[in-house]
Amino acid sequence: QFEGKDGVDIAISGNDVWVVSDGILLKAVLKNSSDADKASRLASAIINYEGKSIADLDEATRLLDVEKEITAYFDAQSIETILKANPVVSTWVSDYPILHLLLDNDIKSISLDMTFDNDKGDMNIHLNMDDNCRFAQLLDAVLQKPSNTFLKTIPNSMQVVTAMSVNGANLVRLPQICKMIKKINEMPYLGGLHLDSIVNAIEGPIAVGVSEDPYFEGDYNYVFAAESGKPYYIVDMIARFASRLGQDPEVYEGEYYYSYNNKQVKVGVNGNVVYIKMLNYEQTEGYASTIEEMNNFFGGSSLGVYSHFADKDVNSTISIGLTTDKKLIKGNFIANNEGNAMMQFIKLLCTIKPVNDYDYDMSTTIDSDNMVGEFHAF
Repeated sequence: QFEGKDGVDIAISGNDVWVVSDGILLKAVLKNSSDADKASRLASAIINYEGKSIADLDEATRLLDVEKEITAYFDAQSIETILKANPVVSTWVSDYPILHLLLDNDIKSISLDMTFDNDKGDMNIHLNMDDNCRFAQLLDAVLQKPSNTFLKTIPNSMQVVTAMSVNGANLVRLPQICKMIKKINEMPYLGGLHLDSIVNAIEGPIAVGVSEDPYFEGDYNYVFAAESGKPYYIVDMIARFASRLGQDPEVYEGEYYYSYNNKQVKVGVNGNVVYIKMLNYEQTEGYASTIEEMNNFFGGSSLGVYSHFADKDVNSTISIGLTTDKKLIKGNFIANNEGNAMMQFIKLLCTIKPVNDYDYDMSTTIDSDNMVGEFHAF
């Protein structure tokens, strides 16, 4: 039962706290158990501290489409602040400087809507930003026009395929990319790969296909592909690097064969696409270029992910990608074995396993002065 205290209606179940204030529901979890008097004072303080609710933002009410089955609005700067304060995210950004591109941006807000019709769901994500903001300029400089040519090198059994069409010469100049290349160059043996030269030679999609190994549980197969005006230059760079490590390739029908981590590795060129296949089996299936939906998707997305999930509970395809107008991300969800796409989408969400424990870096400094009360927001 809810009870009124300190200007809010509050209900407590264990460490879970539900608070209603002015038609707004706040869900929180206490670090330690507390009584309703103390919890209501904390909740009231948080609501007063946060100020206006999202319902008071003109932009939010303008962008939230109540006619859609799912609609959402995110204040980008608030999300960025939350992520930067997370020790796990801080560690990721330290290890992978490219993530700075996502965190340090000047996107004002993000709005989302999703509708379902029988076996299909459509998603639109709008990046609300100025045409000439830093992030828009970055996208214009780094991204190239969409291309689906790499699909002729990706086996059609890959469960997840992601691609980013880039101007390698501009990409390699970014400070975040320079930091990552420097990290790789400082690793044992990898310094001789000259990764900056390889990235510089890319003129189109960099793609990765991943699938669970059909024979070895817990193992995965990978295919990497990149479009380039100099694909044989990249293959030669890899071959010379491998030879310096004492593994001269076997060449068969134009493909370079290596052995790595109990996998057969093939490096080759198909047209203007250089590919690296790391498979635990001899490929007999066809290529993703024969799948019309994937061709259409990557042909219109300069940055996108296409995934197929199939098990006894979920059999569905989901694709999400940045369109050519740079401010719109479009997605599709297709239920392959059930007519109700919304139910399949909910089932897919329910298959995501929660993360209960994090390996926090204890050397990370946490500003406890900015933590209000005892509430941990979901």
